[in-house]
Amino acid sequence: MYKTVKTYITKERLSGDTYEEEVVIIANRLEISPGNYIEVPHPITEFIYKTANCFNSAKKKADTIVQFFNYINGQVDASNSDFKTLKHEGIKGLTWKHAADYLNHCNEDLENSRNTVQAKANVIKELYAFLDRYKVLENETVEYVKTVKNDTVVELVNAPFKHPETYVKFPPRDVDKTPKLKDLTIKHWRKFLEYCEKYEPSIAFGVYLQMMGGLRNGEVVNLDINSLTFDEAFNDLKVHIKDRQDVLFKGRSINPQNNEVKKPRVNQIVLNPFGDLSTFWSKHMMHRKKILDERKIDTPALFINRDGKAMTAESYKYRFNKVKAEFLNYLKIIDDPKYNDYSTFKWSTHIGRGIFTNFIISQGLCTIQGVFNPRLLADLRGDKNTSSAKDYIDTYNLVRTIELSNNIMVDELSKRRMAEAKLVQQCSKSLDENNFDSTLKSIKNTFNFENNKERYAM
Repeated sequence: MYKTVKTYITKERLSGDTYEEEVVIIANRLEISPGNYIEVPHPITEFIYKTANCFNSAKKKADTIVQFFNYINGQVDASNSDFKTLKHEGIKGLTWKHAADYLNHCNEDLENSRNTVQAKANVIKELYAFLDRYKVLENETVEYVKTVKNDTVVELVNAPFKHPETYVKFPPRDVDKTPKLKDLTIKHWRKFLEYCEKYEPSIAFGVYLQMMGGLRNGEVVNLDINSLTFDEAFNDLKVHIKDRQDVLFKGRSINPQNNEVKKPRVNQIVLNPFGDLSTFWSKHMMHRKKILDERKIDTPALFINRDGKAMTAESYKYRFNKVKAEFLNYLKIIDDPKYNDYSTFKWSTHIGRGIFTNFIISQGLCTIQGVFNPRLLADLRGDKNTSSAKDYIDTYNLVRTIELSNNIMVDELSKRRMAEAKLVQQCSKSLDENNFDSTLKSIKNTFNFENNKERYAM
């Protein structure tokens, strides 16, 4: 694990006096024995001091490099095929693909602002230029373009972030600040599925896969008819997720970034809590067959448009939003108390992953021996790392803290009630024995009213 470390170095002035200067270094945190760590300065720290002109600049660059390197380590540990060579090659094996994946992660998973993603991209471009200058990179070339800056000709790195294989999707300039909705109540998402079947049956099963399997819309449209594995009773379903654009969208002019599979995986589970998974599946297959028979064509795509061609992510999202409009209109007509929230907050196809996440948390499916496990949650969601589900984890921890506090309060109140009941018995017995003074003293000692006024205040 890499981290940014602030420290001080001793410097000498021309007068001979010495002083302490605050600096940052990039360190690799290594475990030398169970529970014992050391922080070893990384040679890439030299890049910081070759390119930064002040402490703040050095700190920002160090933080970006640390985040980039830790992301890479996470991908290597997750056996991401695009990163596996780095386990042996290290920094010399870096390519623009690694940089692009990280920057897209910053945009899509971390939801960094446009300025933040661009700032990180600039640091990484500087890093690659530094490594290129010292001939470290073995699998990548760095191209430069000349431009004039302050009446001086300078060379800038020409990063291939617009190339299809290394495309970086930067956040839009004018970001909508409307809060995002990440869940629907069970009653409401079940009703939404009904509306999908009614208004856009071609995506109803796909929305089910999102809500009960956590699939992204790009992953849904990349499924073919051989992607699903049911058990004999059609109760359990596992999905094989991979990018099939070269087959499903062959010869069509589409944006590959909008239809990509973020994390290919095998045996993604799909839950069947209400026993109607097979119903959604069979209805979908009948609807699909009807379209293909009418068009007299065939395709391996599981989700198709009205022309019988593989449905794109854009088309899928368009249909989803049509259903959403009908759904919200229904809630408005019946004066549903959730209408204001659902119509005000921003949500689209990605809410399926939120519903899936909240459902598996509520059902205790991401706990091991009663202990919440963020890594298990990430695996169930098909995430590369646990940071993508941070909001859900934070919410879970908050709820657990509140529950624990409530349990403590209930336990305290229960003890108080028991003490009161016991004293009532004692009072009755003591009064019968005309031992009033002793009883009063016992009450005062037990409750200690003067010292516990706030504790017992109701």
